[in-house]
Amino acid sequence: MHDQIYEFRWRDEKTPYFRVLRNGTLSEKVIPFGMNLSLEILNMYSCTGYEKDGEYHSCIVGGSPGTRKCEECKKQEGMPAIQYCDGFNTEIFSGEELETLNCPHYLYFALFDQDLVKVGVSSSKRGFLRQIEQGTQYCMVVAEGMWGVPARQMETIIRKNGMLDKVQGSQKKDLMFPNITEEEAKKIMHELSEKHIPTVLAQKPEFEQYLKNPAEVKGFSEFYHLEQAKAVQKPIQDTDLLPGESLSGSLLAAKGSFLLFETDTDRILINAKKLKGYQVDFSAKPIGLQKGEAFQGALF
Repeated sequence: MHDQIYEFRWRDEKTPYFRVLRNGTLSEKVIPFGMNLSLEILNMYSCTGYEKDGEYHSCIVGGSPGTRKCEECKKQEGMPAIQYCDGFNTEIFSGEELETLNCPHYLYFALFDQDLVKVGVSSSKRGFLRQIEQGTQYCMVVAEGMWGVPARQMETIIRKNGMLDKVQGSQKKDLMFPNITEEEAKKIMHELSEKHIPTVLAQKPEFEQYLKNPAEVKGFSEFYHLEQAKAVQKPIQDTDLLPGESLSGSLLAAKGSFLLFETDTDRILINAKKLKGYQVDFSAKPIGLQKGEAFQGALF
């Protein structure tokens, strides 16, 4: 039976999985660490439809080929406040939409490497799952306890003061195993806090009540299984799977949306987010990576 990949997610800190469409119904395909997964791409990706208010809707125009989400589905999905509110543009959202932000949030710095740190906001009830989803190496909780709008205001002020608020997948691809210690990460993020928090308090002195002192720092290497994956002495090759190609191997590590599989001769890295919209076959295949016509253990 063939499926269409709707998206890649983490259920919790231990469970990466695909959400897949079969006959218009969403289900889950868990990717267990240490277990084998076979994945064959059958054809070009197409629009997977959209979700709104917790309900799935099929593509408005019947699955536009060559696009992961068509313009009509984007219109129907709208602009969720959780994604598009910056704390200062609340007038473009309804009271009902803003109510989705009415729960405790925390503001964090997420470190991916020595020179790659971003500011972000997460709902407190999600714990550190946001960090797992985006592949954070170390996180520092800077402030907590405010609801979504002031949290977004704090994030926006820091962003305008010069800090990144987005990191692209292309920047993360080569950062599965960054060479940085927890103490080094703490130093970097505390210095960033000393740089940006005074600017926040100059504009919003009432935010001081939410600041964490001392700020909490957490690492995530164990959740990604990085130490086990580093111990495997095989070359790493990264690839994008295209129609007609397949991969079969055991999951060594998963960091954000990047999955590292072990085959007989190699470690193969793929970005699971890039599989959105593809028709796939999960049935068992011979171990290895198939690019084009022939099975091979590596790209080169």
